[in-house]
Amino acid sequence: MAIVEPFAAFRADPFKTDLSRVLCPPYDIVTPSMAKRLRRWEANAIRIELPEDPDRYRRAQKQWEAWVGSNLLVQDKKPGFYICEQSFRWNGKTRTRLGFLAALRLEKPGSKTILAHENTLSKPKQDRRKLLNRLKVNTSPIFAVFSDPKKEFERFFRRPAGPEPAIRGQDIIGVGYRLWKIEDAGQIRRLKRLLEPQKILIADGHHRYRVAWDFYRSSGPLRRAPGTRMRRSRGGAAASSPRRYILAYLCPREDPGLKLLPTHRVVPGAGRLMRRLSGECSLEPLRSWKELSRKLDKLSNPLSFGCFSESFPGRPYVLATPGKNASDGARLAVQYIAQALAPQAARQTFTHSAPEAIRLARACKGMALLLGSYTVSQIQSATEACGLLPQKTTYFYPKVAAGLAFRRL
Repeated sequence: MAIVEPFAAFRADPFKTDLSRVLCPPYDIVTPSMAKRLRRWEANAIRIELPEDPDRYRRAQKQWEAWVGSNLLVQDKKPGFYICEQSFRWNGKTRTRLGFLAALRLEKPGSKTILAHENTLSKPKQDRRKLLNRLKVNTSPIFAVFSDPKKEFERFFRRPAGPEPAIRGQDIIGVGYRLWKIEDAGQIRRLKRLLEPQKILIADGHHRYRVAWDFYRSSGPLRRAPGTRMRRSRGGAAASSPRRYILAYLCPREDPGLKLLPTHRVVPGAGRLMRRLSGECSLEPLRSWKELSRKLDKLSNPLSFGCFSESFPGRPYVLATPGKNASDGARLAVQYIAQALAPQAARQTFTHSAPEAIRLARACKGMALLLGSYTVSQIQSATEACGLLPQKTTYFYPKVAAGLAFRRL
């Protein structure tokens, strides 16, 4: 059973700062040029989401204390859910996506209620754990999706508090935000009931989720969460403590504004990989990227993927489909590619742009492995059948900014 709870967020005082100057992309997609621009603003969330050296975690703690002490960040008096509408440009048109911010109860890794779909790495987990140890604050929400085929969430919460949002702004990437808070007990119950029977798929934030679980399990006795009874969990903090929950943005997987982008791979040197593909895959040579792109857009077999290498005889663009004996239980092309690239995994480069992948492959005389887009259902099915998928299997777009709401543990 998936459990979400309302919480009393810390939010930027709109009379003291513009939300657009507070918002910051999640720590793992902030580029150096973005960071330089964001750090110009004294109230930007980057100062606690991605603090600078030296002594970065202590600096984040001091910054948090300064913001709270000066009332730049103010905690809401009552707990609630926060309905969040994002707007963004996609293929020349403005799109919107509706979700909500809540405290999501952590479940043991491997749980059938909260499904992680990607492997995690030790270095990002160490970084997020040190930050959480110091701050004891969820500085940014994880991103998760749930199923809502009847569109109940949109029907009941599209305009939860009238036409005017409580707050609005735009992040550095150009994504617009509007936020409404709901405190009505009936609406809160409705939203909790909608989520209870769900399997929740983590879209983004696997490292933060795992760190939050480990933090909870290693915690000692804690204060009681408002409105709950303290219940001891074996080997860690009380099961109803605030540390049993994590700040999460949740949205229906059926929302047309939920975009799932492929992440392409580039490896230097094409010889070994070309020999493996030639022996294990059906290879269809194509004339151009345009032709290959059309094929990738209409894939009937999720194991198929595109390749570019100037070392291919004849045409450099190829559509590859692994044979049944070669896929080794894989459901998606990204799984087969991870197996094929295992000896070269440390040398691969990732990009969301196919033209960029092709340019890089040309420059390094290597190969670009070009993926089509998956559906959320395909990702969830592959996860349930095979377990965790390779690193950077998915890129859910747009990400959800830090700075909309903070949650103190």
